[in-house]
Amino acid sequence: MTAQAAETVADARPPAKGPNFLTRKLGPLPVWVWASIGGAAGGLYLLWRRHEDKTAATTAATAAPAATAATSSIAAALGTLQSEIGQLQGAASGAGGYSGGTGVTGTTGSAGTGTGATTATTAATGKTTASTTSKPPAPQNFHVVPAKTSAKFSWTPVPGATDYHLRINGGAAHIAPGATYTVRGLKSKTHYSATVATRIGSNYSAYSGTDFETT
Repeated sequence: MTAQAAETVADARPPAKGPNFLTRKLGPLPVWVWASIGGAAGGLYLLWRRHEDKTAATTAATAAPAATAATSSIAAALGTLQSEIGQLQGAASGAGGYSGGTGVTGTTGSAGTGTGATTATTAATGKTTASTTSKPPAPQNFHVVPAKTSAKFSWTPVPGATDYHLRINGGAAHIAPGATYTVRGLKSKTHYSATVATRIGSNYSAYSGTDFETT
């Protein structure tokens, strides 16, 4: 190959690559240029980091109400379950029925018409309480002190009693507010039968009885 041909081939070759793009295009760069490039890259990284942190905080703030709502739903479901359990317990403890309260709204059910147990449920707290409506106890130690045309009766007080119903020979009831009562207008030297029952609200006890004779 002649010298002229070799020079032509050399001119046709692509220029040799430098260390990097900038030095190939611009030649060696001063130190301050590289420092500026590094500073700009660092600033871009900080902006990206702040954007990521803000996105994470927004996601956490959005998830908090959802978690609270889920907790409330679970609490409401537990209240409903406890209300149903309370109703079953009330039905099993006596003849009384049950109509009523739900744990979700926190309303209180009304008592049944029988003498079994009723249950009231509160949903905000999830607590269930049972109260009984069975017959109150009958008066004990029923005594009578007869006179000529009257008789004085006494018995042991029953806690919580509204009043007592006293009957002579099964007649109309004498309403006694306390644990003593005097019946007047009786006949002298006459045999009588007396009974007394406790009343608490609309519930009556069994009757206690005794016989006596006026003087």
